[in-house]
Amino acid sequence: MGLTEDVRRIIDADRDWMRQRFLMDTPFPPQIVWHPDPDSLPFPLLTSFVRSWRDMPRVDGGLPSVDDFDIVDFRKPMKYLMYLDVLDGGADFQYRVYGTGISQVSGFDLTGMRLSETHIPPVTRDFMMACYGAVVSRRDLLFTEHHPPVHFKIATWSRVLAPLVDATGAVARIVAINYPDRLRDPTDGVRPLTP
Repeated sequence: MGLTEDVRRIIDADRDWMRQRFLMDTPFPPQIVWHPDPDSLPFPLLTSFVRSWRDMPRVDGGLPSVDDFDIVDFRKPMKYLMYLDVLDGGADFQYRVYGTGISQVSGFDLTGMRLSETHIPPVTRDFMMACYGAVVSRRDLLFTEHHPPVHFKIATWSRVLAPLVDATGAVARIVAINYPDRLRDPTDGVRPLTP
């Protein structure tokens, strides 16, 4: 996969570019941190997830294998879990699991869908595509915090994206936690997004 400009900028953690690229439809630019310290994360669920991922057995290249991933080991954060297939080397991503807690807050379920085929706002989809692609390319853990467009009922999503490799050593899946925070006041004229 040739790296897109968005993926390169996420890999480089180019905050000025993110501010310009993603402020068009959102109130604040997204934040990203590569290889975050678990104790620095804003929610205990994210901290626990990172520790569980780091405790997984490692294969050549230093990453956990899809063969060693057991969803039961991640049952505590299950309702906020996303589990994605990497398609065409990172050109697209398909959701195997899209947690019920995410669905309840966002108003839609992406299980079984390709990211490129979703009807989520383009600025959010582009940010997610760039982050997933950057995780595949950099082969590292990524923390993001982003603010969806103002018509969403949620104010902030905090995510940790973690790569898993196949038998060839290629990143074949991404396991993630997507945790909502700070629901917007419905009296602000904000409406939830419906599918």
